[in-house]
Amino acid sequence: MEKLNYYDSMNLARTATQEQIKKAYRKAALLHHPDKGGDENMFKQISKAFEILSDTKKRSAYDSQLESINSQDGLNPSSHGGGDKTPKGKVHKTKTMPSASNIEIPSNPESLSVKELKNLLTSLGVRHDDCVEKSDLLQRLREKKNSARRNTTGAKTTSVSNEHIAIKILSVGDPECGKSCIIKRYCEGRFVNRYISTIGVDYGVKKMNIQGIKVAVNFFDLSGQRDYEEIRKEFFKDSQGVILTFEVNDKTTFANLQRWEREARNNGLNFSEVDVIICGNKVDLNGREVTAAEGNKWATSKGYKYFDTSANTGLGVTEAMESLFNSVVTRALAIKKNLTANLI
Repeated sequence: MEKLNYYDSMNLARTATQEQIKKAYRKAALLHHPDKGGDENMFKQISKAFEILSDTKKRSAYDSQLESINSQDGLNPSSHGGGDKTPKGKVHKTKTMPSASNIEIPSNPESLSVKELKNLLTSLGVRHDDCVEKSDLLQRLREKKNSARRNTTGAKTTSVSNEHIAIKILSVGDPECGKSCIIKRYCEGRFVNRYISTIGVDYGVKKMNIQGIKVAVNFFDLSGQRDYEEIRKEFFKDSQGVILTFEVNDKTTFANLQRWEREARNNGLNFSEVDVIICGNKVDLNGREVTAAEGNKWATSKGYKYFDTSANTGLGVTEAMESLFNSVVTRALAIKKNLTANLI
């Protein structure tokens, strides 16, 4: 797929207003989201495009970059988009990369620069564009090394049936309460210690073995910003598990759980047919305003499970996630069993 510039990817003119950018993003995100049968790579590019174009400073820098590229290539900036596709007539030579199996991982990777680490990960075929710090790159390299070691030693794996299940998990809650960080902590075993707002909706898949079954957990991490309400409402239906997150140091985020319940219900989510966990996050910080007893009481009254969590330290995260996934899989298997019985 040819990579479009950010304006073209959302069918925008270079003179587009912020309101036009928001409308274009909503339309493009729904069109290309993997849950709607769209292309995952295109969806990621659209999300990145919105991140850049909706920020005045980032957009200005990007526009300057486009103008520079167009000037070097002897092109005039187009009124629609910016023309940063690969210019016709130019041929890019592709270097032949060595096989990942022939690449040696240094015994002391900490001595490598950030650029060297990125080049090494690229050579190994390891994705790293989401890594923020050098420590993230090192962690990704360690994971690759451990994975290679397990493969070469023929480590035994849990016996798994040929059955496959895909489950849809929603993550919702107020902005900055740590929703995305909880998922990242569970899936990648790391914490990003700077706030990066979710743009509309983030999507990710983690494959695992649950109850001897191959399960693909599809995460839909919904932005808590009100600007994205129109986008959020498209993703509540057909969910099987929900992670409702609040910050224990902020009572308002706890009270707002009812608003999130209401929004989900108004957009087609039947809470009697899904499994829900409540995560009281950031318990590692001082100034707690909501006790575990309060959180548990509210969750229990709704038929949900409550967990104290810290995306920073990892406290409670694995327990919470595995509890939810097991409940969802158990329910899915029961439904499948009943359907099979009715057909006999």
